[in-house]
Amino acid sequence: MNKLSLPEIISSTLLFGLGVFSLWRGLFFAVEQEAVLNDSEFYKALHQVMPIWIWGILMIISSLFLIGASWSMPRRNILFHWSLFLGGMTCSFMYLMMTSAGLFNSINWLTPMQFATLSAICGVVAFFGGAEIYARRK
Repeated sequence: MNKLSLPEIISSTLLFGLGVFSLWRGLFFAVEQEAVLNDSEFYKALHQVMPIWIWGILMIISSLFLIGASWSMPRRNILFHWSLFLGGMTCSFMYLMMTSAGLFNSINWLTPMQFATLSAICGVVAFFGGAEIYARRK
């Protein structure tokens, strides 16, 4: 196993943290469906697009990809890059949808801005994974 440098340790920690952060949201959506729907108009708007438990399952799956990528970072193999790509892409899409649902249904403007930021971060993660996958095919 490769020894990680300080920037790689920080990157892995932040990637793991992003995955765990999203995992908690996914678990909350999947386990506490009634509490989620009674919480705010924002969650009801998400539920109109698809059932809130499906949002939760998709968030859990994308989170597990991100967490897996953080653990496989020392190897930097094809599994690492695919985990970055799939986790980042799915997570980015989910947060983008939450941003659009939150624009007119959230309590304040902070919620959609946080979701937009998380969507952009996950999109960049997906880009880095996808770029490496593309580079290896050439």
